Amino acid sequence: MKKIRLGMGALLMLSAMIISDRADVILIYAFSAFLHEIGHLSAAKLLKIKIKEIKFDFSGVRICTDERLTQYKSEIALAAAGPLVNFIVMGAVLSFFKAQGVSLAEAAEYIESFLAQREAHIYGAIGFFGLSAALQGGVNLLPVSSFDGGRITYCVIASFFSERAASRATAALSAASAFVLWTVSLYLMLRMSSGLGIYVFAACIFASTLKDSDIK
Repeated sequence: MKKIRLGMGALLMLSAMIISDRADVILIYAFSAFLHEIGHLSAAKLLKIKIKEIKFDFSGVRICTDERLTQYKSEIALAAAGPLVNFIVMGAVLSFFKAQGVSLAEAAEYIESFLAQREAHIYGAIGFFGLSAALQGGVNLLPVSSFDGGRITYCVIASFFSERAASRATAALSAASAFVLWTVSLYLMLRMSSGLGIYVFAACIFASTLKDSDIK
């Protein structure tokens, strides 16, 4: 049976989201994140990779395998499966709007109205679902060590050079990416007067990369 752990970082981020965001926004974002993890678990099942632990922490959900994967291709496939599901969801939402004759500009207006609570149209919720999926997929592909992109970056560099070179390069890219993510989250929070949960998430990631940046 898989072990599920809930860290203090996850509770802190969830508390920040509850304080700053509406329940429907949190539920849509959480469902998108759930599909992301389903992608990882499905890939693990197909690749016959045993899952030791599912941990909820400040970086989201972390799936830990029984042992380190010896094949970089398997590691890359496992890491890429989550963002892939996010982009499939985004594509499905875009296809839905196209079938309904809704342009991207109109979809953006529906999403803005939904977030501003100006209009309770179902298109706004659907659009935000697609946007959440796209953002989660894109953010998770950033070369941050605790993200899917960090795992992919490490495996690609290690396969061509060495694990030491991969560790150093990933640490440098991780710190730079985490700083950009934190800066953007701060701007969005100040601009929209919301998004505290995202800011806490980005700040924790940035602090974590600074802590782990000293590679021996």
